[in-house]
Amino acid sequence: MDGAERLLNSFCTLMNSFCFRSLEKLVDAVLGRYMIGLEEKAIRLDPRNRDYYVFWEAMAYTLMGRYAEAIPLLKQHFTRYPNDLGSHVVLIIDYIELRHEQEARAEAAEVLRISPHFSLDMWRQRSPQKNRALLERNLADLRKAGLK
Repeated sequence: MDGAERLLNSFCTLMNSFCFRSLEKLVDAVLGRYMIGLEEKAIRLDPRNRDYYVFWEAMAYTLMGRYAEAIPLLKQHFTRYPNDLGSHVVLIIDYIELRHEQEARAEAAEVLRISPHFSLDMWRQRSPQKNRALLERNLADLRKAGLK
């Protein structure tokens, strides 16, 4: 393989990787926007349970990388559902992604209060996240907050 062929091969590999990552981000953004639409419709149909549905709006913002917008929604969700384990896990991810490690550690303590036997291995098995790269990133965030 000559130099030009190696260069072309490297370029194609790089472009495939870039396109795949871009496609993953696009899918997450579209899914997030779709989830927000569903959440808004659910609130219109069942306004008394708004605090339940805002979790899904927060989850959509987290998927789209809009972590700061997810945090107040999760806090609103906690007013009626303070022991919702998944919501606390999502809040840890949001805090770590925003580099708010002290708040993330406080949430990690809350996760362990709710579920003393919580483990990253257990979360890996139970997480609804099918995007493996994103799941690994989320697990790294939980690790940074002090969970094991």
